[in-house]
Order: sequence, then structure tokens, then C-alpha cells
Amino acid sequence: MKFWNILIVTIGLSSYSKALADTAIDAANRYTVGLQLKETSYKATDEFKVEGQILEGGYKLGISPKLAIGGGVGLMFDGNIGGGIQAANGGSGFRIFSDAQYEAHRFDRNKVLVTGAFAFDRFSFSEAGTDADFITTDVKVGGLILHYFHRFSVYGGLELFLFSSGQFNYGDATADSKRKTIFNLRTGGSYKLNKKLALRTDLLLVGEQTFFFACDFAL
Repeated sequence: MKFWNILIVTIGLSSYSKALADTAIDAANRYTVGLQLKETSYKATDEFKVEGQILEGGYKLGISPKLAIGGGVGLMFDGNIGGGIQAANGGSGFRIFSDAQYEAHRFDRNKVLVTGAFAFDRFSFSEAGTDADFITTDVKVGGLILHYFHRFSVYGGLELFLFSSGQFNYGDATADSKRKTIFNLRTGGSYKLNKKLALRTDLLLVGEQTFFFACDFAL
């Protein structure tokens, strides 16, 4: 029962507060600036992929010793979309994201974290004078195990998409879309340079192939 209570609270917070997992994981009250290299598969009338680079900025706020929420924005550049349907490049656009995490358990130098995330993407592409627009909304929950070393932390876990709904517009054609796979395997690590600055990488696999390199810092 305690686990389900934590999960419900986390989902509720994620609806207004994310990370693709893009704000700090191992410390709260931190700003984040990072670059995400994204490749995600979707299903519409045919399968297609969305690829691109997204420059993101966000902030993670500590609500209590165990609960933190965060959010931010991202800007896509040099994106591509295509597959069995049409193809287009020159992608640009924006992302709005929020996340929440709750420390469900702690033992030795380990933490068990319950996470929730929300993201809204709106990207535009072009090909031979034809415009293509892609809009999608995702909500996901997950669990991570984080282990602390002296100045280094590593984490890994699974994510599940509870909701994924999008729309792909190419010229006069419109198709509804959703993620091809609703699971992600997530792993990453953070290296603390000093009390206020850390470097972090995230890797998402299975449902997408996304690499995120970021700097987490406090002012």
C-alpha cells in the first residue's frame, strides 16, 4: 500500500511539474543545462522516427528531504523525421517538460527513487517545400536505484509510459501517433566536481535511443 501511495503522489506531481529525465537526479535545488541527442520510434499509419538535438535548461526544487520536483524547456535544432510515411529534415521546435522524484527507501550508500515525468514536444520540419509538423505529449513513471561513491554516483532502472499521444501533419495529410514501445531502460551517472557543480550523463534504451549530457549546478 505504501508503494502505491508514493506512485499516485508522484504521478500527480508530474502532471504539472519532468526529466525526460532532465533535471538533477542526485541533488535538489540545482539548475541544469544539457544537450540531448534523441532518436525515438513512433507508430502512425506506418512506423517512423524522430531524431534531433535538443538543448535544454531546467531546475530541480527540493520540496522536502525526500521529495523534489523540476521542470524546464528545450529547443530542437537540426532534426529529422521519417520512415514508412514521409521524410523531412531541418527540424526545429520546442519542448516543455517537468519531473518529480521521491526517495522511497535508503540502505547503505543506495537510494530507491520513484520518478514521474511529463513532456510536451512541438517540432516542425520541411522537405522540398512541404512543411511537416509533429506534436506529442508523454507521461511516464519509473523506478531507479542510485548508488553513491565518494564523488561519483551511478543509477539505473526502468520507465513505463502511461500516456503517449501525438499527431503528425505532412502537407495536407494528418495521422495520429504514439510511441512504438512504452518501456525505457535508463542508466546514467554523475560526477561531483565540487559542492555546487556536477557533470552528468543519461542513456535511454529500448523505447528510444537517447543520450543526454548535462551540467548540474547551484548558484
